Amino acid sequence: MQKLESVSKYYNYCLMPLIVSCKHNFAFIHIPKCAGSLVSRFIAKYGDCSVTFPRGIKPDPRFGRVDFNHIPLFVLKQHYPQMYNQLAGKWSFCVIRDPFDRFGSSVFQRIRTHRKLDVSEITYEVYQEEISNVIKRLKSARMNDWL
Repeated sequence: MQKLESVSKYYNYCLMPLIVSCKHNFAFIHIPKCAGSLVSRFIAKYGDCSVTFPRGIKPDPRFGRVDFNHIPLFVLKQHYPQMYNQLAGKWSFCVIRDPFDRFGSSVFQRIRTHRKLDVSEITYEVYQEEISNVIKRLKSARMNDWL
């Protein structure tokens, strides 16, 4: 484990913690689609800090809709310093996953969440179309509306 500041320098994509322990001085950082829910079930009993973060998608006058479940640490530090300071100095850890597998899983979740489709309704064509859309958005450098 490394201090949160060190981790965020190298892993700007690390995301909101699910479990924070003041007694043991750690924060579990959840990277979506990387077994975070499973890990959380095993370590939830150690979460003893009253760290408060919004959950879900909330409006923000600067950015529009912000998904606080999946906000990068560098965004948290720059735009929500009070929340970030609750984590600073804690030892942190996360689980990572093969980027190709993670991307595919994220696209699948994005289809279910944003298109509101059931798993049985997601065809190969829908999946390919969404992958193309995601790649176009990533190339466009208009990332603020993805927060």
